[in-house]
Amino acid sequence: MATLSDLRAAIAAVIGGLLYPSGIPAGTNPPSPVAGAPVRVFQGRPEREGLDADMTAGIVDVSVYVLPGAVNTSRYPVVDVPIAMSPPSLVWTVSGTSATLGGTVATPQNVGLLVDNQVFLYAVQPADTLASIAAALASLINAVQPASAAGAAVSVPGSRSIIGRAGGVATTLREVGREKVTVQVQIWAPSDALRSAVGAIIEPSLRDLRRLALADRSIAMIWFGTVSDTDDLEKSTIYQRTIWLDAEYASTVTSSAAQIVSFTETVRAGPDICGVLPEAALSFAR
Repeated sequence: MATLSDLRAAIAAVIGGLLYPSGIPAGTNPPSPVAGAPVRVFQGRPEREGLDADMTAGIVDVSVYVLPGAVNTSRYPVVDVPIAMSPPSLVWTVSGTSATLGGTVATPQNVGLLVDNQVFLYAVQPADTLASIAAALASLINAVQPASAAGAAVSVPGSRSIIGRAGGVATTLREVGREKVTVQVQIWAPSDALRSAVGAIIEPSLRDLRRLALADRSIAMIWFGTVSDTDDLEKSTIYQRTIWLDAEYASTVTSSAAQIVSFTETVRAGPDICGVLPEAALSFAR
C-alpha cells in the first residue's frame, strides 16, 4: 500500500540515484562521482548537531520533507486492478475417466477438476505433493460420485467428461483516496561551490520529473514548483538551496485474489472406426 512515507522515500531514492548512479557502498559515505563531495540524502528535517558535524566534515546534506497541509483530491472509483500474477506451475493430463497431475508443486495456486460440469477446487498448501493434491481432489469428488486417487492420478469411473484446471493468484491494487502535498527538498552545503555542484545535479532532473513509481507500483504525479537560495546561515558556513515540488499520490490497498487463468487438456483418442490407433495424443489449451 502507498502512504505519504512511500512518496517521500521515492523522491529521496530518485535524488540518491542522481548523486550516486552506481549506488552507495554499505557503511560508507564516499564522494559523489558527479558532485565531487560526499552527500547524505535522508528523509525529514536534519538535527542541528548532525548538520553541524556534516558541514565541518565537508559533507553535503539533502533532506526531503513533506510540508504540513494537503488537499484531498480523491475522485476515482474504487476498483481492484491486477498488478501481478503468479502463474500456475501444475498441469493436468486427462485420459478417459482419469486425470493425472504433473508439474511442480508451488504456492500460491489453485488446481481443480471439472467433472461432468461440476467444479472441484483445491488450494495448494506448502507441504503438498502431487499425490496429496490428487487425494484431496478425489475426496471432494467422492462426496458427489465415486472417485479415487492413485499417486498423482484421480480416477472417476462413472464420469462422462473431465477437464483439469490450474490457476495462479493475482495481486490487486485498490485506490482508496488521493492527496496533493508539497514536498520540500533542501540542500545543506558547507560552501556555495558545493551547493551549486549538488544543485546542478538535482534541480534539472526534478524539473523533468513527471511520473514517479511508488513501492506498490502506483504512480505519483510530480510538478516542479520553485527554487531559492538562502544564505542567512552563511556565518555558520551553511549554504541552503530549497526546491519545492507539488506531488499527488494515491493511497492504496493491496490484496490477493485467486483466479483460474488457464487450463490444459491432453486427450488420448481411442481406435477409429477401422480399429486404427492414432500415432500421438491430441493436446490443446483453452
